[in-house]
Amino acid sequence: MKFASWIRTVHIFFVLFLCWCGCSDNRYRLGLEPVPTHQMPLDPMLRPELGMHTAPIRKIVADDDRRFIVTGSLDKTVRVWKADTGELRHVLRVPVAEGNEGKIYAVAISPNGKTIAVAGWTGITWEAAASIYLFESDSGRLLYRIPGLANVVHHLAFSRLGNFLVATLGGDSGIRIYRTLDYVLIKEDRRYGGAAYAADFDSAGRLVTVCQDGFLRMYDSDFSLLARVPARDGKMPCAVTFAPDGLQLAVAFARSREVDVYAARDLGYLFSPESTGLGDGELCCISWASDGSLYAGGTVSDAKSGKKIVRRWYEGGRGKYEDMTVSRYELQYLYALSDGSVAFAAAEPAWGILYENSQLVGKTAVTVDYRGATLRTSPDGLLVQFCYETPDQFPAYFSINSLAREEEGVSLSQPKDAHGKYLPLFPPLGEAPEIPLSDWKNGAPLALRGEPLPLPPQTRVQCLAIAPGRNGFVVGGDSGLYFFDGQGQEMWRAPLPGSARTVDIARDGKKVVAALADGTIRWYDAGDGKELLAFLPHRDRKRWIAWTPSGLYAAASNSNDLVKKHKNKSSEAAPDSLPLAPSQRRPREVALALGVTTRDETRPAPEGVQLAQSEEAAKTSEIRSPRPPTWQSPDSGSNKPNLYLLAVGVSNYQDTRWKLDFAAKDAENFAEMMQQNQGNLYGKVVAELLGDDKANRSEILRALDSLLTVGTAQDVIMVFLSGHGEMDQNGFYYFLPYNFRHKDLARSAVPFAQIQKTAALLQGKAIFFIDTCRSGGVMGGRRIDISAVIGELAGSKNELVVFASSAGSQESLENQAWGNGAFTKSLLEGLAGKADFLRQKTVSVQSLSFYVSARVKELTQGRQTPTIAIPNSIADFTIVKCK
Repeated sequence: MKFASWIRTVHIFFVLFLCWCGCSDNRYRLGLEPVPTHQMPLDPMLRPELGMHTAPIRKIVADDDRRFIVTGSLDKTVRVWKADTGELRHVLRVPVAEGNEGKIYAVAISPNGKTIAVAGWTGITWEAAASIYLFESDSGRLLYRIPGLANVVHHLAFSRLGNFLVATLGGDSGIRIYRTLDYVLIKEDRRYGGAAYAADFDSAGRLVTVCQDGFLRMYDSDFSLLARVPARDGKMPCAVTFAPDGLQLAVAFARSREVDVYAARDLGYLFSPESTGLGDGELCCISWASDGSLYAGGTVSDAKSGKKIVRRWYEGGRGKYEDMTVSRYELQYLYALSDGSVAFAAAEPAWGILYENSQLVGKTAVTVDYRGATLRTSPDGLLVQFCYETPDQFPAYFSINSLAREEEGVSLSQPKDAHGKYLPLFPPLGEAPEIPLSDWKNGAPLALRGEPLPLPPQTRVQCLAIAPGRNGFVVGGDSGLYFFDGQGQEMWRAPLPGSARTVDIARDGKKVVAALADGTIRWYDAGDGKELLAFLPHRDRKRWIAWTPSGLYAAASNSNDLVKKHKNKSSEAAPDSLPLAPSQRRPREVALALGVTTRDETRPAPEGVQLAQSEEAAKTSEIRSPRPPTWQSPDSGSNKPNLYLLAVGVSNYQDTRWKLDFAAKDAENFAEMMQQNQGNLYGKVVAELLGDDKANRSEILRALDSLLTVGTAQDVIMVFLSGHGEMDQNGFYYFLPYNFRHKDLARSAVPFAQIQKTAALLQGKAIFFIDTCRSGGVMGGRRIDISAVIGELAGSKNELVVFASSAGSQESLENQAWGNGAFTKSLLEGLAGKADFLRQKTVSVQSLSFYVSARVKELTQGRQTPTIAIPNSIADFTIVKCK
């Protein structure tokens, strides 16, 4: 009898044990893995690697000592940056697959900065459950995996002491809390009525969460539920943060410009900070800085610049406010740093650190942005026109036929046929009476003849194109292409690595061409949706790479590192990221992926290709082509490099209150000095001088654009700017041309951002001489930190040297006794031979920098210190030969 009772007790215990295993999110440790929905792909996948994210950055965090900035993105990577410089330290990777698998929604870093937690859509495809991956910050090494979470992970947060990690889950799966000593699950709450979007700890260990079900929840330090209250006015909370003192917390809401502040003790509503003056959009991300200021941002834009706003309220949200503009596209997350600054992540993709009303450091997208762009394709889909900048600026052309001939695949001029006519290019067909589609551009569901199309739930239509035969159409969404026949029947769908920005169907009806958010343009078979080819142009307008799904590629010089092979190993191991093998560089076989063998691209268009439309396309192309360059390239009969020089100086401004003594003369003298080196160091010196009234805004911008059309890798390009510089109320810096208007700098002055963009795209070595910080508070202008401006300029190109006349907020001085500004006088002396310290009758970049630094200080008695930036990656080189 006792034995039977013992057996029954063991049986009950065993049943309860199995039930616990079936319920626990930690069940993988017991070996009870569910049947995977798909196998993890183990073949290498080619993925862009440009040193920056290629998709929206969902989260940004930092450690308490502000050593690391960590960003997680929908491009399926996590990146670790040095917080003080923005230098990339590590790229953290998790196993990925097509579609959503591998997208990162959540990152967290332990307060001591040693451990980074990463999660999102991580493992659901093959394990029917998500995993959290834990990496070592210093090395980037994968330390541990927490498997078995019941849904996607929206948010991760370490407690202030680093002893707990909370994960908030999608669906109605609630939250999970792990002890970081061994990452054992110690607490969970599944009583949620929707996705748990965010969580935060205070210094006492309390935890607050917000959920799609409209409730705020507060837990004590033992994670027992203290309070559960609905958000005010039925709003849906999406972000939450404790005030530094832990007495209050702020909540942001989806589809709302209001931010609410609650008492932490009982979640009672206290007040809402001022939302006056905010336009349409939502403030969906918030952060409470360590000084008590409250920051919020999201999709609200500044009416003038169009950039997204971050609003800062003083005095814990009860005081005055100020607005800062930080990104072209919506903000995704704000995070308070220990020094009082706030980090932001944006969908551009971009990230940065804000302090007061300035941005200290940050990174922006390097991919081509196709938002709002028009893709134009040839009738056979083998030639495509795209633009490096939006909206439709700096057009370029990618030719599959050029790859077949092993020629340069990208051209800045539109190819012509044997008769000298432009090859025809057509925009997507967006409307046709045979296919009456509803207006989808305002966010409404897409319908055909009044019937909604069977798109996946929550799919946002981004673009569409109708087939040339009006018998079908393709729809581009957030994560897929969908091809329908004329009756709305789905024919195929193809997963995308990023949102579709614009899509076209070639006039022959055989190929679908789509430009995506990850910066690629991809070709798909219009019959079955199979991907055929991907093309990635770099924003520097020099590098590009094209590849097939099998791994063959074609690329411009120094471009094969733009793509890496991502190779999954297992759920327990970090994937490998491998370089492309030179043996896989096969441009002819890449062209063969689209059925192209070596052929003459310049033959006349075949009969039946709508010649009337082709003629019209040619006319349109002639109108849209860039203006012919002003610069005439020198003869190439010499092995010497050529020098291209733009010198701009303004002394006599249209507004005479801004008059200078020597700026125009500085530019003229510098140009004369450099022209003396023609036939000596340089084969040719091609110079353009713009002084005083000739240095108007349009002429300066025209000359800068023309610089982009000249030079080779061995040539040198110099830009000399002398005059006033000024900063507007939004913190943007401008060079002031002859005809500027002080109250309208945006439309009358030359933005330094344009100068920086030009610098980034120049061929060969480039040297900029900047003598613009002369305003010194003239007309009420603010003193300018020229060092920060020059730092941004110097960072725009690896082979760019920058000489700036001053540092910090110093003025650039000029004196009648010198006959020039102090900076130019020192330059001219150094170039004339005083910087030839080794008596070799040459002056190099380094020797000129030594001389100018010392001489300017001497002339100005220490009141002016030049700023000189020479990248470590560039070897010292000679810039003049002395006679």
